Amino acid sequence: MGHTYTDEGDRSYGQNLGIEKLAARMKSVVVDISMIRRPFDDPSVVTEARARERELRVVA
Repeated sequence: MGHTYTDEGDRSYGQNLGIEKLAARMKSVVVDISMIRRPFDDPSVVTEARARERELRVVA
């Protein structure tokens, strides 16, 4: 039982990409997650935490 490529993407892209190449490419991506916040955090808690990291004081 044979398999045929179903669309242009199958025929043209992704050929000759071994798992090692894909893994190396994925490991090379740098992602800075430091600015990601929890969706339900109190905004003042986040602001105060950022201020402490930078040795600042929030005055309101």
